[in-house]
Amino acid sequence: MQYALTLDKILHKEYPAKDKNFDPPTSTFEPTKRDKNVDAVNIVPGEDTNHFDCRILPRYNPDKVLGTVYRIAAEFEKKTGAKIEIEIVQKTVAPKPTAANARMVVMLKDAIRKSVKVRPRVGGVGGGTCAAYFREVGIPAVVWSTVDEVAHEPNEYSRIENLISDAKVFACLALL
Repeated sequence: MQYALTLDKILHKEYPAKDKNFDPPTSTFEPTKRDKNVDAVNIVPGEDTNHFDCRILPRYNPDKVLGTVYRIAAEFEKKTGAKIEIEIVQKTVAPKPTAANARMVVMLKDAIRKSVKVRPRVGGVGGGTCAAYFREVGIPAVVWSTVDEVAHEPNEYSRIENLISDAKVFACLALL
């Protein structure tokens, strides 16, 4: 567990950049899951398995971040005698973002303003969206949705009013 805490602290320190175009505006290095390792409180565990979810801003090379992870593991092994194994469960490198002035972005912003009277903000999120698959092959793509910010939470839901709002945006977009 000490390694996970140390790694979390160092990653945030070594990769502190902020980008207002993203929500959140920083890279996230979060210890999100810890596997069960013993069945009782009076048993000293022989293993400790921790998982990190890292959403890295595009300005940073994910391989460099991984290099930091391996470096800290090696330092920790040397200092403590522990054996640390690192397994990459999923690694995705974000494709180049769609330009804020791309025709599709301008059209979507216009459709949002006209149909639901909302002032849209161009930005990105850490993690994948369906637009990434298009951007990977050079097709400028954008994403829009009306949500209650409950993704990946217990009892995640979607409101019918939000779906209707989004349908209005897409219908307006089709007419542009």
